[in-house]
Amino acid sequence: MTCQEVVFASARCRVDLESTPAHSQLACTARLAVVGDDGVPHPLVFSDGSRVEIQAATESLAFNTAIAFLGNHFGPLSEHAPGGVQQIANWHFGSPVVVSPIRQHALG
Repeated sequence: MTCQEVVFASARCRVDLESTPAHSQLACTARLAVVGDDGVPHPLVFSDGSRVEIQAATESLAFNTAIAFLGNHFGPLSEHAPGGVQQIANWHFGSPVVVSPIRQHALG
């Protein structure tokens, strides 16, 4: 699993990218979080409590779709932090942030 931090007009966000099993057509899942002022990530969830996840055929498509989703919620892209956090398994998450779905569609 890798992650990238991206800054939008009204929020600093984190996109965690994880490969899915090889037998799946959707090879990558992106999980989204807002990073608080204290550096603690707060997972994005829908009103039903389910975690916001974007599944796509490639890591690049999952990341780009995540950026579009986050931009719809938090305004224009401000900056992209180079690199990312490689060791995130031990990170602790803060309370969830509820967002609404933008649109439902399958990614290929």
